[in-house]
Amino acid sequence: MAVLIAVASLVVVVALYFTVYGDQSLGGGVQSFALNVLPNLASSAILFLSAYILFRRIQAKRSEVDKQELASSVVEAIGQQIAADFRHMETSLTDAWEYEQWGRGARSLGIGAIAPRWTDLSRFEGPLGRHFRNRLETATAPATWYIITMNPEAFSGEAELALMKAALRRGIDIKWAYHIPQFVEDDLALQIQWKFNNSRRNDISDRASTATLSSHLQPAVDRVEEGVQQARVDRQRLHPEEARRCGTWEVYHSRAVSFYLAWLAVAGDCLDTVSRSAPGYVFGFVHPYLFFPDSHEARAAFYFDTERYPTDGPRTILNYYCQSTIAFFRQGVSENYLELAPTSITEAAAATSQ
Repeated sequence: MAVLIAVASLVVVVALYFTVYGDQSLGGGVQSFALNVLPNLASSAILFLSAYILFRRIQAKRSEVDKQELASSVVEAIGQQIAADFRHMETSLTDAWEYEQWGRGARSLGIGAIAPRWTDLSRFEGPLGRHFRNRLETATAPATWYIITMNPEAFSGEAELALMKAALRRGIDIKWAYHIPQFVEDDLALQIQWKFNNSRRNDISDRASTATLSSHLQPAVDRVEEGVQQARVDRQRLHPEEARRCGTWEVYHSRAVSFYLAWLAVAGDCLDTVSRSAPGYVFGFVHPYLFFPDSHEARAAFYFDTERYPTDGPRTILNYYCQSTIAFFRQGVSENYLELAPTSITEAAAATSQ
């Protein structure tokens, strides 16, 4: 619009100039004034047009440079992003490969999975906890469940006890060892372990006092042994042939410091099964105890399952825990640091009740 106005003004000025120049009727003074002013107006219009055209050219050049700079910046940014994505992808692939190698290494030692929260397994929560529960519910006999706990509280709920009673009906044997208040009160080493293990429990103030043991440990012990007693009564109501197919449920009061919590289901000889020289299975989990853990729940547990996580490795870790757990019960009975609870359902007790 400004260019059109400038051109029109220039045309008008030029026309006026020649009109005035050829008009002899004007006075000499007026004509002379007009002829002096009009060229200046024409030159102003020409200067404006030149300046405008030059400005537009400069602007066009600048715009082109800006576009080129913008394009260069965009290309550079995209290139940097692509390079960063490739580096991230390379790092992810490297990490995935390393994790896979570590996973294979762990599985070759018999560790099927590592749960960051042992309570996911003890409470049957999350995918791994639900898998563990399903394995327990579908476990077949002959097999033995070995359970070692400081406090049976974690497995003394109605659901856990019902699961054990059902396993008993399928012919599975259960061996369970835990502390009782009297043994903890009489042994400084057990008191110290209780202080270590329960250091982050908000519901326990004095972690190894008589009051604590009475309020937290004794009720759990009572629930378990009442559950065993109820299982004995249920067994007596069965047909004799069905009762003979039931398993045993041995409950032991332990005087030993427990280095780990365990629930292992073993079918067949442990060493032969783990080394694959004989049929059978081993599954379950082990939770190593810690000194003053940061959290009562957020502590890791090793999960084992020879059927779900087959491996060509030696399964060394699984073999260690499996053999150690079985030896704990065998040696504990022979060396008298495990005392069989009167409520236990042993083979002799089962035969007497029929």
